[in-house]
Amino acid sequence: MPEKHLIPEKEQVNFTGEDEIETPIDFVTLGSCIIDDIYQESPPKLLYSNVLGGAGIYAALGARIFREIKGNGVDSKSVGMIVHEGCDFPVDAKVELQSWCLSSIFVRTPHRLTTRGKNVYSKEGVRDFEFLTPKIQVDHAMLSGRFLTSKSYHLICTPIRCIELVKGIMSRRKALKNEHPQWNSDQFQTPFIVWEPMEHCCRPSELQSIFEAMDFVDVFSPNDRELFALFNEENQGEGTIAQQDLQQYCKTLLAQGFGLKPSAVVVRMGEDGCFVASHTRNVALPAYHTPLKHVKQEDRATWKNRVTDPTGGGNAFLGGYCIGLLMDEWRDLGPGLTAFEGSALVGSISASFAIEQSGMPTLSYHEGKELWNGERSLDRLDVMRERVEKLDITKVSGELFDKFSPWEVSKRSAATGTTSQRLLHRRSTIKDARTRIS
Repeated sequence: MPEKHLIPEKEQVNFTGEDEIETPIDFVTLGSCIIDDIYQESPPKLLYSNVLGGAGIYAALGARIFREIKGNGVDSKSVGMIVHEGCDFPVDAKVELQSWCLSSIFVRTPHRLTTRGKNVYSKEGVRDFEFLTPKIQVDHAMLSGRFLTSKSYHLICTPIRCIELVKGIMSRRKALKNEHPQWNSDQFQTPFIVWEPMEHCCRPSELQSIFEAMDFVDVFSPNDRELFALFNEENQGEGTIAQQDLQQYCKTLLAQGFGLKPSAVVVRMGEDGCFVASHTRNVALPAYHTPLKHVKQEDRATWKNRVTDPTGGGNAFLGGYCIGLLMDEWRDLGPGLTAFEGSALVGSISASFAIEQSGMPTLSYHEGKELWNGERSLDRLDVMRERVEKLDITKVSGELFDKFSPWEVSKRSAATGTTSQRLLHRRSTIKDARTRIS
């Protein structure tokens, strides 16, 4: 059954923001803004209150870190997000958001409380989260005309809602294009869509729904615990995935979920970096803040752990990942990385800034350049280059989008093949479900 939007149609919301179609939009997140309270579990103690958070905010941060204010030929205004501003929305949080100079739509709901959450961390760093007020979701109907021309979208939702959102976005893009035929056709090219699944839908009974939703997106990105839970009914998310299982899980998702279009499964693995699986190869890439267990003995004296709070790191990674799909700076930083792999380096840098403190990193300026926590994002990308160059990654000739080799399809008929073969045969006929909408 489709999920219901939590703002009744009879209620009026006040939209404020920009809608200038002339300014390109590179990224829009449909994740939410949440104001967090952060506690330690033992002994019980409130550490921080009124902290700006939520998957949408962290994703927007991840994208914004690589979109300076009129810098490097790009602009912070190319990052878009929607914020529900309840009657108790903290003034300091809004000021901080406005300081990023994004393309923001503040949906004012003075009759409602702001979406708030409680984060409780154990000594081992495990987070327990609960909503303190009713959740308000971001819907495709809330996107302005300008946001409908975005080159990439970040979704965090269930499979059913993923399909609903993509259908809604593509349908509205088509209507906007027909309404304004004079606009540049480049503004309506099929966008990159990166989907982050909700944790509760990552279980074996949801696999078929996951496969169906993957037809509508370019990148499917669970974290390692969610991927484990997706293929294991018992002990959900508690085990460590063996390398062989990790590769097999990703191969199953690629073969049965995406069809023929270029695509990737990007598994976010916290301090262990990420695992990028495409139809051409699998690549493990490191996190920026390398944990001590991976640091060489001779380097341990100078290495400092800068990770303070991992909250939002995965969301920020995906915001940066979307921008990485559109930028060129990473192309000289690795040994022939594909777009799906190089974008993970950008995402790793975005995540690195997000987890160095509770809440958002500090934005400052020096000699006309933007600094986050006192450092430039492109400088950290240079550091990643040195690390990736030491990895044993076979050089790829040509771009993944130019030379795409899908999984070999069984020649046996669907009627006589096994269940796996039938799925593989059926999926191989699907190029991109979005073409049936747009």
